[in-house]
Amino acid sequence: MFCKFIIVILFSVLHLGLTQPRGRAPAGSPDDESPKPYTFNIESVDEYGNTVSRTETADGSGTVKGTYTYRDVDGVYRVADYVADATGYRVSIRTNEPGVGKHENGDPADTTFEVEPPPAAVVAKYATAGSTRIETLRPAPSAPVAPVRLLARQA
Repeated sequence: MFCKFIIVILFSVLHLGLTQPRGRAPAGSPDDESPKPYTFNIESVDEYGNTVSRTETADGSGTVKGTYTYRDVDGVYRVADYVADATGYRVSIRTNEPGVGKHENGDPADTTFEVEPPPAAVVAKYATAGSTRIETLRPAPSAPVAPVRLLARQA
């Protein structure tokens, strides 16, 4: 009887040991998935002078902040500043792209827009082309993608 009691206790302890959640993997081990601080910048300029860039920083607590930018040679731009943290993803967009405007119901989700008029030269350029809808005139890029320069730094 005593032997059965010991076996039951042994299996109970073994079962508890196998089913209990494990702690985090030791820092630096291949299984360590905890947030790490980092910073990176990337920028690309095509053969026409249009620029696309991105900057991102993580603080190691799970908060990530960054910016995407687009600027063409005519002065049209879009800047998207974002934050991703425990409360979600939020973005603020500043732009003067033709055809972009505030929606009648306000900004969508956790997004804010600051919209400026497009550069006068862009409006004039497309107005003389005979279009009544400037937002449909932006041609799709047909040029190959320019080489990208990546600058990374571990914080």
